[in-house]
Amino acid sequence: MKRKNIFLIIFLLAVVAFSLLAGGLLTTQKPASVDSSCPAQEGLESPVVEHEQMPEKTPVTTQISLPEAEQPEKLETSEEPTAQKEPTLTPASEAPAREELTCTLSVRCDDVLLHMDKLAEEKQSIIPDNGIMFPEQTVSFSEGESVFDVLLRELKNSKIHLEFVNNPMYNSAYIEGIGNLYEFDCGDTSGWMYKVNGIEPRYGCSQYKLKNGDKIEFFYRCSMFN
Repeated sequence: MKRKNIFLIIFLLAVVAFSLLAGGLLTTQKPASVDSSCPAQEGLESPVVEHEQMPEKTPVTTQISLPEAEQPEKLETSEEPTAQKEPTLTPASEAPAREELTCTLSVRCDDVLLHMDKLAEEKQSIIPDNGIMFPEQTVSFSEGESVFDVLLRELKNSKIHLEFVNNPMYNSAYIEGIGNLYEFDCGDTSGWMYKVNGIEPRYGCSQYKLKNGDKIEFFYRCSMFN
């Protein structure tokens, strides 16, 4: 028992001594501090410590990709840009053609054939056998033209004589003679008259504005009372 206690004491003393020895060694290994205020001894150069320049750190950009489920939703607006429609131009070749205006025209003096005794002998040769000076034809006219305009143009084209006067009182043209057959040639009340669609207008032929499809008839009447 005493022997064990002696060994224990020796072991503890050895541990303490080892600890003291280790502490002394560590103290003696510390570098001595240098007083920078002391002048350097002649012949001794102060050690120059070069500091290596650390390379600059390049900033690292980290991109974080969010899952599709976490992506911010784009705001959807109900308003959609309205596209401006450019005016559609219709080429002249595709433009609808304007309807052609037409009418029929005829000039006759068949009533004279029934009263040849009233007509001067030298005039009888100018009367056609059938009494028709200008057979019924379909002719074209422009909007706003009158019965007189059509008569004048068509007889001129057919080289048929026409003589008329403008009556300022009625602001209209008065037909005196067609084909050298004049008023009063077949009686005191004889002369040229006209109809449109079978009706005798109560005004001059230059005042009657034509409509599409009108039927014009000029005729010689030997007596205004027939």
